[in-house]
Amino acid sequence: MTTKARILYDDGIYHVFNRGHNHMTLFRDVNDYLFYLRLIKACQEVFGFLIFAICLMPNHFHLIIKDVGKNLPLIMDTINSVYARYFNEKYNHEGSVFDGPFKSKPVLTNYDFIRLYRYIMRNPVVANIAKTIYDYLWVTVTREKDFLNLIDYDYVGSVFNKVCNKSYEEYLVSTVDDLWVDDIEVYRMEDDEAKELFNAIILKLSDYTGLSKRKIRKLRDD
Repeated sequence: MTTKARILYDDGIYHVFNRGHNHMTLFRDVNDYLFYLRLIKACQEVFGFLIFAICLMPNHFHLIIKDVGKNLPLIMDTINSVYARYFNEKYNHEGSVFDGPFKSKPVLTNYDFIRLYRYIMRNPVVANIAKTIYDYLWVTVTREKDFLNLIDYDYVGSVFNKVCNKSYEEYLVSTVDDLWVDDIEVYRMEDDEAKELFNAIILKLSDYTGLSKRKIRKLRDD
């Protein structure tokens, strides 16, 4: 089967997502969600990318990320490979954790950004696991929920004010496009360079996780 190259742009903005292998649950308890968010934080300090939206659902995740350069494959492959090691060790799981490589699609216009942002924020409501967008803990709809300071809310606000002349909070509670779903094109790319960065990333994790040094070393080992 031919592997199709991922579309990348200099400093591009992307919708990034993936789900558990065979739809299995990726995040089984609070610590799993926290570990994944801290992985994002650790990688953000290394690569300097920006995040505009995060939604961690039990069996999948959504991000809007602005790359710096063309590092997206390295960023996401590193985050997901570290999480897979953590998940396999914690739950004595064997085999794939994610449903193949992460999926991504460039966000090319402000209008696309707004529709995508609202879709991601409303994922828990559409999935009937929350009554409102504010009831679900693992979606960064407010600054209070973004306790690791991952999100650039100033950029999000500027896009909404420019395009629809209202704040993103006002737009999110409206009833427009409730069930809009992005038609994601799936691209696959294996990137061996992620392994070279694993050690650098795992060192950052010690600042954000409760893992002992022994567990950190174990995660580092192939």
